[in-house]
Amino acid sequence: MTVRSTALCSHDFAGGGRWGWAGGYVVHAACLAHDIGNPPFGHAGEDAIAKYFVSFFERQPLIASELTLRERSDFLRFEGNAQGFRLLTKIQNTRTGGLQLTAATLATFCKYPRESGDDIKICTSGNIATKKFGCFQDDKGALSLIAAEVGWKKLQVPAEVKTDAIYSRHPLTFIVEAADNISYTILDLEDGIRLGYVHRESALEMLHNIASKADNYDGSKSTDLAYVRGRAIQRLRKEVSELFLDESVFSQIMEGNYKDELVKKIDSRGQLDKIIEFTSDHCYKHRFVIEMQVAGHNIIAGLLDEIIPSTLAHYRGRTERQELILKICDIDIGKADSRYQRLLKATDFISGMSDSYAASLYRRLKGIELTSSIR
Repeated sequence: MTVRSTALCSHDFAGGGRWGWAGGYVVHAACLAHDIGNPPFGHAGEDAIAKYFVSFFERQPLIASELTLRERSDFLRFEGNAQGFRLLTKIQNTRTGGLQLTAATLATFCKYPRESGDDIKICTSGNIATKKFGCFQDDKGALSLIAAEVGWKKLQVPAEVKTDAIYSRHPLTFIVEAADNISYTILDLEDGIRLGYVHRESALEMLHNIASKADNYDGSKSTDLAYVRGRAIQRLRKEVSELFLDESVFSQIMEGNYKDELVKKIDSRGQLDKIIEFTSDHCYKHRFVIEMQVAGHNIIAGLLDEIIPSTLAHYRGRTERQELILKICDIDIGKADSRYQRLLKATDFISGMSDSYAASLYRRLKGIELTSSIR
């Protein structure tokens, strides 16, 4: 892997603040990439992959025994964040080592700069940086390289927890996380209106409670959804920025000791919680969404059932069907010698799909439909 160094000083940010103009570009790039590793069907897809491997390792104890505890944890707690890190540093361009982004951009992207393992999560409970894991065992070298480049602080854990890959966050990661939280909270509610899952008036009222605190808010436009949504985001952005630059908070962030999400400490947190609860009840639990989640589980499990035997089989012992599966999916086993790396080949392929492509490939491999080229 190759990372490009970039100097981010701690003096200026966003024109008069800290980090200068470079900080804005780093945050923008990390925000654009933040969900790049998510498998089909989003978090439901992550859950589907994890549950599949619970069953798989129970059915294949010999294969499971060839993997270390943390290698097994990579699959049993499958993370789109770790898959995104893998894509940016390795998969997207295997010849040159990922996208060759700057070390600061990759560090800012990495919301959870640690390797997998429930033991790590338990002993660092309460620290948002270790809530999940951000790299697979196969990618620890990249994480260590970035850590050395940007000066990540290594977090202390009990001696019995054997880990050499656990760090505090890059300061700008807190901004990326806040942008993500604000965007999905506000825009999911707007999507709920557009899809008819929620009443427009109820949603507008919740947005208005935040937007009305924005500078120069025009109450005469309180029924204009785009205007109210925009002013709500403007207000939340201001609150996050002010908290981030607060002297006490900023010093903790720079020292690697800040452990909370910024949006959990802003003045509008109560209103955000109400929106999250509302969308959870009316959008995430809508029948159509649940149907998609159930279908997604079946689709991903079905695809892994087809692909994993093909990636695990030795080339001399592959059946004709397994060869065809690899050809159809354009999977190159290459130098993936270990069972662990071959399983990663399967999850790499699954994670690169869109929802519609996953559903289409599943139907074609199962013989439910044929390609349009059949005459």
